[in-house]
Amino acid sequence: MRNDPATWQRLALILSVSAITLYNPLVLFAQSTQPVPRIGLLGLSVEDHLKQSLLAGLRESGYPNVTIVDRGDLHDYAELLPAALDLVQQRVAVILAFGSRAPRDAFQATKTIPIVIIGGDPVAMGLARSHSRPGGNVTAVSARNLDLSGKQLELLREFVPKLKRLAVVLNPDSPDELTSLSTIKAQAQRVNVDVHPIEIRRPDDFEPAFDTAAKADSEALWIIPSTSFIAHRKRIAALALKYRMPSITRRSEYVESGTLVAYGPNLALLFRRAGNYAARILKGQSPAELPIDQAAEFELVVNETTAKALGLKIPETVRYRATIVQ
Repeated sequence: MRNDPATWQRLALILSVSAITLYNPLVLFAQSTQPVPRIGLLGLSVEDHLKQSLLAGLRESGYPNVTIVDRGDLHDYAELLPAALDLVQQRVAVILAFGSRAPRDAFQATKTIPIVIIGGDPVAMGLARSHSRPGGNVTAVSARNLDLSGKQLELLREFVPKLKRLAVVLNPDSPDELTSLSTIKAQAQRVNVDVHPIEIRRPDDFEPAFDTAAKADSEALWIIPSTSFIAHRKRIAALALKYRMPSITRRSEYVESGTLVAYGPNLALLFRRAGNYAARILKGQSPAELPIDQAAEFELVVNETTAKALGLKIPETVRYRATIVQ
């Protein structure tokens, strides 16, 4: 080694940098020690493809690695509040609440952890001040304040032009579904269609409720898609076919399980947008300042096999507009 001052200065600098790296773990392991965010998911019977859409929304917003504390596989309203309290105890960074009851239970469990509602309208629920500035710990990607009942009734009447008696399946324990029933009744009254509500609270109610609707000469079926029903959608489709009732709802999963037609917001895109919103909160934005997002894309899905089984032909106007005919 050359014995000159410049060489020794360079060697001293190299040794100094090496020493900092060896003894300062923040320098050496800065990337590997970043905490993985924990996000809570709360709801009844959340389908796997919706969870994947949520993760896709997080990934595209800069969060490829998150831990989902999954409480989306519940089956009864009574399970929601204990699950929400558990998410609070686990100190998740954000709670994503899907359905009509889950947001209320999440809000009851915490007023500090940010909550992103998927599908519901927090203003109508009394959980936020306004759509433009929610003002608290709740925001949403919402579809609830969109009145699609007129369009849905119009679609159903394209299959059953002389419709006069309509059965409506709902869970009366959900205030949102009671509101939807009132809206459907108002739309039906405009075209002289009588509405026969089918109230279902538990699985044992399905068969007798459908039997009662059939005895009331119901000619078609409207399914208000309670999160408590989604696990039983194949049973609902089978009963609708058994009693020869063409059926409409707003969730495409029902049509995949055998009901006739669905028209409503693209739920997978709502979950993806919820992932975007969760990422914005993880980056420091307050839910109080995040405007409530509105569903912008809708899908019309028709089950051709079910139509044939009911002796119906899909109207060309419906086939032309359909997103999917399966």
